[in-house]
Amino acid sequence: MIAFTTSILSSGTFCSSTVSHVSHINTFTKSTFHAIPHRSNNRASSLSLLKMQDDKTIVEEYFNNTGFERWNKIYSEDKTINTVQQDIRTGHNQTVQVILNWIDEDKNANELTFCDAGCGVGSLSIPLAKRQAKFVSASDISQAMVKEARSRAEMELDANALSKIEFTTKDLESIDGVYDTVCCIDVMIHYPDEKIAEMI
Repeated sequence: MIAFTTSILSSGTFCSSTVSHVSHINTFTKSTFHAIPHRSNNRASSLSLLKMQDDKTIVEEYFNNTGFERWNKIYSEDKTINTVQQDIRTGHNQTVQVILNWIDEDKNANELTFCDAGCGVGSLSIPLAKRQAKFVSASDISQAMVKEARSRAEMELDANALSKIEFTTKDLESIDGVYDTVCCIDVMIHYPDEKIAEMI
């Protein structure tokens, strides 16, 4: 299964990541992620690649600095967040819970490998490890997010569960491997449609 959610649909229509909108989560069975080789056959594609690299650098720097501070606060128990941040927190938590409910219904998490692509602070990958997943690969473009996710995992997981989760810093295009379930929550928005299609 692959579960993808986003706050902006390809048409540009806004949709909240809440339970009432989970119809926008797409699911597929058994998935392989391949790292995408960069090919540029002409000047136009080279410029397009440079533009995407620039955009990726901006996203990476944001989520390692100001963005990390803001989103880490939202994805925590901090009581000082504003109404908009509370709505984001609620929507994200509900989306994570919907995915976990799907997994719980099958009652076989211990037999499955998971890829949490764009894991943030571990709000999905840590609960997966708690469910005794066979293996969880959790990655994020932000080193700061990965560091926080690993720290939270070390505090919340026992030694056995911790041994079955791996945190790495990498962007979506660098992820490869074969997984039973791939989850990507609120990350695809940062990629153009053609790159999303290639990765899927």
